[in-house]
Amino acid sequence: MRKKMNLAAWLLGAAMIAFTACSDDNENNGNNNGNITPENLPKPVANVFTKQFPDAVNVKWTEKKNYYVATFDLKKGKTRADTAPAPQCEAWYTQEGQCSLSEKEISKEDFKTQYTKVWDAYNKSTYNTEGYILDDIDLLQRNLSETGEAEIIIKLEVEKKDAEYELYYTTEGILVKEVPDNDENDEDENLPCPQKLVSYIAKNYKDAIIVDFEEEKNETTKALEYEVEILRSAKIENLSINIEYELLFDKDYKFLGSEIDLDDPIKVAFIQMFVKKLSQEKLDELIALTGEKDPSKWEIEIRENTKHEIEIYTEVETAEDKEELVLIATINPADFGL
Repeated sequence: MRKKMNLAAWLLGAAMIAFTACSDDNENNGNNNGNITPENLPKPVANVFTKQFPDAVNVKWTEKKNYYVATFDLKKGKTRADTAPAPQCEAWYTQEGQCSLSEKEISKEDFKTQYTKVWDAYNKSTYNTEGYILDDIDLLQRNLSETGEAEIIIKLEVEKKDAEYELYYTTEGILVKEVPDNDENDEDENLPCPQKLVSYIAKNYKDAIIVDFEEEKNETTKALEYEVEILRSAKIENLSINIEYELLFDKDYKFLGSEIDLDDPIKVAFIQMFVKKLSQEKLDELIALTGEKDPSKWEIEIRENTKHEIEIYTEVETAEDKEELVLIATINPADFGL
C-alpha cells in the first residue's frame, strides 16, 4: 500500500512539474495578453520600424486587430513632453512591415515652423479667437512608406473649461473634421484603414487623402461596417474646391455608398450648374416639389450610390407634416467635375 501511495505521489508531482513547464512556455512565448517581445516580431516589421523611428525609446509591442502596434517615446527634443508618463507615439504595422498608421506628438515650435499653413488656419479659427487652449498637437501619417512618403493629417486637441475638441487639418490648413473629445472613446480612437480599402480608394478617388477610419455597427442590423472619411480636390466651373466624402463599406469591404459634403457656397455653385442642365419642364417640377423658386435656397443632400453615380435628394414635407428625402436626380459625376 505504501509503495502504491509513493508511486501515486510521484506521478502527481511529475504531472505538476510538466504543467508548470507548459505554463512557463505559454507565458514566455512573447504574446502574453497581446504583448510581444522584440524577438517574436516578424523581421519586416522590426526592420522597417528601426528605419522609420531610429530615435525610438521605451518601445512596447502589442498585437491588435491583426496589426503589430508599437508604443514608444522619441529621444529628448523630439516631442513636446519628453518626461511624460505615457508613450507619446504609436505605429501600426502589417505582417509585411507596411506602416498603416503612425501617430506622434510634435512640439509647438515644430508645429509653427513646419506646418505654417495649419498654424495660420488655427490662429484664425473661432477656437483660437474664443479662448480655447491648444493642448496637444499630433502628426497622423497613414500608409507611411520606407522613403517617408505618407498621407498626413494634423490633429489638434483644444480645451476651454469642460469643453474639449479634436480638430483635424490637412497640411494645407483645411479643417476637415472637428469632434468633441470624449474620454469614453479614447481606446483605439485612431485606427489604420485596411489595405483593401486603401487600394479601393486609390482606384476610385484620385489623389484623395484618408482623414479618418472607424469601425461601427449598423443601428438596424447590428452588422459590422467600415466608415472612411476622405478629402479630394475637384473643379466646378473653374472653381477649385475640396470635397469631403464619407464612404461606407460592409464587413467584406463591399462599397455601400457615400455621403458628400460641400461647403454652402460650393453647394450653391453646384446647384446652379445642375439647374443649367435641366429642361424648363423639369425645373418647374422641382420648384413645385420644393416650394422654392430660387434653386440656391433648395435644401439638398448629395450622395453616391454603389455605381459611383451622384444622387441628389431634397427635403420635402409630406401630407402628414413629416419631412422626408426625395430623390430628384441621378447624374454622372464627371459631368460636374466630381
